[in-house]
Amino acid sequence: VRGTRHVFEKMGIYEIWDGVTTAEVIINEENTAFDKEVDALAKKVGKDKERWGLIFDEANEAGSVVGLTFEEKQAVSFFRKFYNEWADKKNLPQSKRIKDYAPHLFEQKIIEELKAGRGIPPELASILSEKVSNKITDPFLKERLGAVGFLRDPFRAAKAYNAVSNRVLYYEPFLQKIAVIANDTSIHQRSRDYLKDYSRRMTGEPSKLDLAINKSLAEVGEKIRKLPGGESFADLLTRGNPSGLAAYQMTSALYTLFLGFKATSAIRNLSQHGLIIGEIGPKYFTKGIVLRVTKEGQEVLRKVRILRGRKMAFTPGIDASFADNWAGKFREVSMFMFRGADKQNVSDAVLGGYSEAKEILTEANNKLPADKRLSQEELYEYMIKRGDEVGMDTQFLYTKMNSMSISQNAPGRVLSMLTTWTENWIELMGKWITRKPSRVYTEFSERTGIDVKGANWATSYKALLTYVVIAAIAYAVKDRERLKALEYTGITSLRYLAGTVGGEFPALQVPGAVGDIVTGVMLNDDAQVKRGWNELKRVLTPGIVNQVMDVALGEKDWLTLFLYLEGKDFHIKKLKSGWEKDWKPYEDLSDPLIRADKYPTLNKNTALKRWREENPLIEAKMFITGRLDRLSSEDARTEVLRLIEKHEIDTELIDGYEKVFGIDTSTELAPFRKRVGNLEKLVIGEEAEYFDMGSYAEQVHKQVKLQGRNKVLMDGEPLAVELLNAEDAFIPFFDIDADSGGRELYRQQFPEVEALLYLFGKITAFENPESAKELLMLMDKYNIPPQAINAFQQDPDKYDELFTKRFEIEQRWFDTSIDYDALETDEERAQFKDDNPKWVDGMRRVEAIERDFPEKLIDTYVDWYGNKDIKRPEGHKGDWYED
Repeated sequence: VRGTRHVFEKMGIYEIWDGVTTAEVIINEENTAFDKEVDALAKKVGKDKERWGLIFDEANEAGSVVGLTFEEKQAVSFFRKFYNEWADKKNLPQSKRIKDYAPHLFEQKIIEELKAGRGIPPELASILSEKVSNKITDPFLKERLGAVGFLRDPFRAAKAYNAVSNRVLYYEPFLQKIAVIANDTSIHQRSRDYLKDYSRRMTGEPSKLDLAINKSLAEVGEKIRKLPGGESFADLLTRGNPSGLAAYQMTSALYTLFLGFKATSAIRNLSQHGLIIGEIGPKYFTKGIVLRVTKEGQEVLRKVRILRGRKMAFTPGIDASFADNWAGKFREVSMFMFRGADKQNVSDAVLGGYSEAKEILTEANNKLPADKRLSQEELYEYMIKRGDEVGMDTQFLYTKMNSMSISQNAPGRVLSMLTTWTENWIELMGKWITRKPSRVYTEFSERTGIDVKGANWATSYKALLTYVVIAAIAYAVKDRERLKALEYTGITSLRYLAGTVGGEFPALQVPGAVGDIVTGVMLNDDAQVKRGWNELKRVLTPGIVNQVMDVALGEKDWLTLFLYLEGKDFHIKKLKSGWEKDWKPYEDLSDPLIRADKYPTLNKNTALKRWREENPLIEAKMFITGRLDRLSSEDARTEVLRLIEKHEIDTELIDGYEKVFGIDTSTELAPFRKRVGNLEKLVIGEEAEYFDMGSYAEQVHKQVKLQGRNKVLMDGEPLAVELLNAEDAFIPFFDIDADSGGRELYRQQFPEVEALLYLFGKITAFENPESAKELLMLMDKYNIPPQAINAFQQDPDKYDELFTKRFEIEQRWFDTSIDYDALETDEERAQFKDDNPKWVDGMRRVEAIERDFPEKLIDTYVDWYGNKDIKRPEGHKGDWYED
């Protein structure tokens, strides 16, 4: 069950696997590019297949067809050029380039393959007509359509020939190498058999097991043929690769139905991030995450083989060796989230490995003598290889040439879909436990003769210990938090392997139901399809639908579709378990004897109400946990809001909250928002009073006190949300000692926070001119007039200064000025001025503006100090000279 990468490495022929895998990716990419070109041509020509036949005829015999359209003639030229290129490569004589051009090429290729002891290439078999395919036994043939010889479909024919020719072109060198080893009698027979099976995989032949199964199916088919209505089923069992096709259909359906439309299955897939962190450590994992959105990172992702190979296979076991089936489009849509998570897994693994190699190998390379250093291009290749290596070690490589041997026959194809993650996990654990070094770093060391310093993370037990810590934290968290943290370690996937080996298949009814659907589709039996579908809906569809239904019914929240979570009321249930002992006295009042002792003159309802009034905190707890649906006092309301904020409770989880606190705070705050900047009071001899940002903040805080912070945020009045979020940002600022100078430094470093402090009247001057720019953006965003801001209201000139030349200069040179102010000695400052003449000129301009120089003299002022060619009066000591 090991992936071929590990098997070939164990056999000492890793280079062959490496070459084959690279060839497989290149073949797919070239085929895909060519197919797109052909499809675009077919779209221009139209869908009339009779016209397609005319194009095929004219391409095979120039001048044989008249009346072709412009687009059809373009297609003929394309195919003639395509055939000519391949005819030149194959040395096809000119005599065979006149008539039946394409068939001559195809026949030559078929003869080559048969002489080599292989069957007809499956790509060419798919374009053989019924008449020909009846004469040639071909195990690959899945489709047989009408006409003599080859089908008159130029588009399909070109795709088929291109595919088989590319495969021979890129695989043939490796097939020869494998043949040499497989025919060496000194090598263990099991290894030779493995390599022979692998070569069959390269040429597209069925496995021996599939051939044996197909032979048995053919015998059954001949017996069924004699039964009434058995003709079509017999044809299915006696032609092509029935076991392979049925397994493909089954696996495709199972993947779709087990994982499709389930965001939680995508999250389980994301659990492999724990393996990435274990392999490279948190430092390079973080650096890789940062690279996601950079040009460098995107370029790396375009180059690595593991991500390029993902395009070749839908999911493990569903690779390009079988054509799209009945569920193709449905499957693509249903698995969108799962594949999105998989792409994120691979990308983060690759970029993390690349980041690690970039730092480690660059440092190692720089220590080499100049004449022995690798070029940047060579070094970059090692970085890409390490990214690929980490991706392959921590993720499953979907390509056909890397798949487990067992997955290349019909039974194994179905089984392997449940074991890919587990197989990868076991391989990686084995690597960490044995402290096996990186192949890439080993190759680098062997080539350069230098040990790679720092490349020992995964070889020092740190990898294993890191993963163990992740798993341990998950075990701890799962018992205390709503998050099902263990799912993120991937450990739970082991149960699939254990169950399967033990003879259990998850939801055993499912394969039977899918079998009905697959068989029904293949036989065009609508009744059987319907029967299988009804069974599926009964046993499995609820697992898909219930996730959404739970949300719709309010039993779970939307986060459960994106995170492995307990029910959405998990948090409140935890609080209730700790609080419910507090209201036992309340419940005891239902006992007449206890009530008579506590409240002798009150009836039951009045006694209960009195107790609640005397215990507002406990009443609030009872309300939050659903024990009560109303409150008896303002004190209890206050306690509810306090508890909500303290425990960060989602108010949507509290039954009756809207009934008690059901005010739309955005509606309540709207009139106050409109008043921002209004002149509220004007009395002679007194300062004018404006409804400023401080006044608006008071109204927001009132709503927070009455309705709760979460309610105000949820209602979403934009300026109120900005205020509350800003107050969170203010906390670290006000935590700094006011006399330490730290607050000024904080404002210099965080202009966006300083802008908010200024906006809400906490400060009246800027430490960083960039903050003014942020402030003006906020004022424009929320349509806030300058008189609504305390500093501008007190001194309007401060607002006008934001648009002056002086402010523009100070803003431009702020960072440089900070660097200058940090210097301690006169010598350092003098040198700094020499090194930054433009900054000095800027500061001179500010100086001239402060001294009220006319605009026309400012440049002269700057030149006086900066231009050494100006002749100064005798005895002048450096100050500004006024004539």
